[in-house]
Amino acid sequence: MRVLWVLLTFLSFASSQQEVLARHVRVLFDTPELESYALQVAQEAEKSLEVLQPYFGLPERPIVITINNNTDIFNGFASPLPRPKVSVRALFPNTAGLGFGASSDLFFLLIHELTHAQQLAYTEGDSGLPSIGLVGENTSRVPPMWFLEGIAVWIESEHTEAGRRDDAFTKGLLYTLVLSDHFPALDDISLDTYGDWPGGNARYLLGAGFLDYLIETYTFETILTVLRDFNAGFLDGFAASWTRITGKNLFAEWENWKKILEQEAQAIATQEQTLLTETSSFTSSPVFSPDGKQLAWVSMPSKIVIADFDGTELVNQKTIIERRFPESLDWLNDSTLIYSRIVRQPGSEFLELFSLDIQSGTETQLTQNARAQMPKAIPDGCILFLRDLPQEGSKLQQFCDGAISDFWLAPQGSHIVGLDVSAKGKIVLSLWQMGQVDIAVLENQQLTFLTRDSFQDLYPSWQGEDRIVYSSDKTGMFELHRVSLLEEGRGQEVLTQTLGGVFQSSASEGAVIYTALGAEGYDLALLKQDASLVMLSAEAVDLTSDIKRPAWEENQQVKASVELEPFQIRPYSSNPSMKPYGWLPTFGVSLTPLGAELGMSILSLDDSLQHSLSMNIAYDTTLDGHLYGATVYGNYSYHANSVYNSLLPPYPFSFGVQLGVWEHSGHLRSKHETALGVQVFGSAILPLDRWVARGRLEVGLLHLRSYDSFQPDIRLEASISQLSTDDWSYRTRGQRFGVTGVWGATDQGASFGAWADAVYYRFVPLPPLSGTLELALRAGYRQSPVIGLSLEDWAAVGLLGYRLSIPIQWRIDDGVYSLERLTLEPRLRPYFDGALGLAGDLTLSADTVLGYGAPVSLSLSVGYANGFWYALGWRLPL
Repeated sequence: MRVLWVLLTFLSFASSQQEVLARHVRVLFDTPELESYALQVAQEAEKSLEVLQPYFGLPERPIVITINNNTDIFNGFASPLPRPKVSVRALFPNTAGLGFGASSDLFFLLIHELTHAQQLAYTEGDSGLPSIGLVGENTSRVPPMWFLEGIAVWIESEHTEAGRRDDAFTKGLLYTLVLSDHFPALDDISLDTYGDWPGGNARYLLGAGFLDYLIETYTFETILTVLRDFNAGFLDGFAASWTRITGKNLFAEWENWKKILEQEAQAIATQEQTLLTETSSFTSSPVFSPDGKQLAWVSMPSKIVIADFDGTELVNQKTIIERRFPESLDWLNDSTLIYSRIVRQPGSEFLELFSLDIQSGTETQLTQNARAQMPKAIPDGCILFLRDLPQEGSKLQQFCDGAISDFWLAPQGSHIVGLDVSAKGKIVLSLWQMGQVDIAVLENQQLTFLTRDSFQDLYPSWQGEDRIVYSSDKTGMFELHRVSLLEEGRGQEVLTQTLGGVFQSSASEGAVIYTALGAEGYDLALLKQDASLVMLSAEAVDLTSDIKRPAWEENQQVKASVELEPFQIRPYSSNPSMKPYGWLPTFGVSLTPLGAELGMSILSLDDSLQHSLSMNIAYDTTLDGHLYGATVYGNYSYHANSVYNSLLPPYPFSFGVQLGVWEHSGHLRSKHETALGVQVFGSAILPLDRWVARGRLEVGLLHLRSYDSFQPDIRLEASISQLSTDDWSYRTRGQRFGVTGVWGATDQGASFGAWADAVYYRFVPLPPLSGTLELALRAGYRQSPVIGLSLEDWAAVGLLGYRLSIPIQWRIDDGVYSLERLTLEPRLRPYFDGALGLAGDLTLSADTVLGYGAPVSLSLSVGYANGFWYALGWRLPL
């Protein structure tokens, strides 16, 4: 273990990370350019914790906040393990539409994430059992998902101007949902696996609304009392704790809140809409071609669609390309689309510019590391786009003839959140600054504002050269508005009156097509330009109401006057946080041979999540060899892509070392025993846009009791894959190709083996259920057998399988424990192992969710190939 600690110390000093030390947080960052941003994060985090103190107190130890600058996907997340931690991304939510009404985007993000950190550390009312050092024993029980996200949204709404509990988008979504047949049950949105419309938004928006109703009815102190009772329990759900404390049924309260929503929704007058498409969970970015004869848009599942527009409807719809999810679309010319989308590369995932030929479906990447948002074609054949990074500011750049140049830098403290260019090159922006979003025309590097109010004016789109259509919440719901640049027509018109809201739009001289929020997602709808349409006059909107936030010029002065606190900045060292944070038990059952395993792992992980260390002790009755079935070994890894980093791009390269006595099975599986030795490994995870290349090299020197000398043990694996998985880690579509070579230790001496494998998954419905077809092939020399073969030198095995999941939804209480579905996986396995043969197996899995957020599959397999075999298994996607 001394070798591992010396290696850890060396890597710690070699790290380029630094940290800001504040009163209750430590902010880690790894590039000097982010120092000012890290100081802002620390300052806003301290303000957030002061706000949270009356709810949950102050943290017992500083919360670690890490800043990531390797992704263009805006998000933040919190984890209570191994210690309270928050991760933020150095981005402004330009295209997320999130928190635009907040005067500080960082405060809005941090108070939400720090609410998670503090709520999950709120352990009052725990069971009172003595502390034994188990991982997670110093955290609270995880509540239902609607409560977990709902309380963070509720607090962000109480303490910022932009909380999602009360905003126009939330109201529109709840009203359309409650008047439909798709309003979820309470136990539906308690589970992390809930995926029906509105998907992930359900736990945030419905959760915040329901929690607000409970707080208004019972007070926040009642909520804390229920949490304390819930923390003290082991098996009961949150709903049972609610009944014990209040004497009321939580499901009945859900129905009462639903009735209130129904009454509010039914009181809203709406105009009839002309829908052009069937509802999709995500329909976005409609845009007319330059000649106005075609429309392109993005639809789910992840595809770009175009259709002809005859003035009244969309005809001849066709998908141009699938498995692409552009951030926005535009036409470069009548035959070419342009857009930006995420490109995953080793260690990063950035937005890049692409062109798409609509005739051939050929996609061409135009930029590298551009971090480009909202691309728009300009008349000279170039492309204008937004780049917005903390160290650079919010600016427009242009891409011309393969080169990128700066075009315009937004004023300090402001961010471009909407962009459109007219056919003649006029530029209109939605510009954010300290909670205001206004429409402005950019001409000769100067801004002319067309709206100046406290509302959110988004998604501007030119209609000709003199009018601009945009979405705004001036009427209390996001509706389509229009403003004219002509003096005689100056003023704002309200063009729609809907229940759910209107968002992105594209305008031609004769029509406007927009995205409307419906009961099951988004539709494309048509607004014709004729007198028969119902239009609200500009006078119907009170544009002179009190503005809650300072005007633009005052905001600039306020922003400039803010001084950052002089927090200490020092190099980060991993050593202080590497002491063990807990232990976990390990256990298992084997049927062939019959036996059991019991053990424990003592775990360490530093605050940067780059260094991990474990000590592992176990005893397995089925093992033979050194220590007579016991295993004792240590493992250190660096950049080993911990589960805590699962929401970030993986580190491209990692390595580690393991030494001691551990379980060993040679690649020929001739004997299952323990090995004494040392092993080093290096891994690579290299995303290549939509594919991922992986490699792993293990080199060890092992001593087997059954072979009386040390042997080399080398394994090299390489693969390339494009796979999708569901909540239970079942592969749902894609393909994988891999090769493996070994020079492995066995009880007969070192042995060479090499093989290749390929697998293909495809969604194949079996109405009324959905299923996945699985095809696989594995062949090679002296390979590890995957079924009961007789170990000839050369062998090949194929696979034809089908996976079918049957919904069950059997739940205890509010879903604290649930059986969501049963999954059947029958497989046929033709093989050659000196002779042709046919094997088969059947796996039955119970797909459960434990504690609202842990999808676990419990499986039993039975099969036949030269004798029956059996297996028990479980799947825990982390």
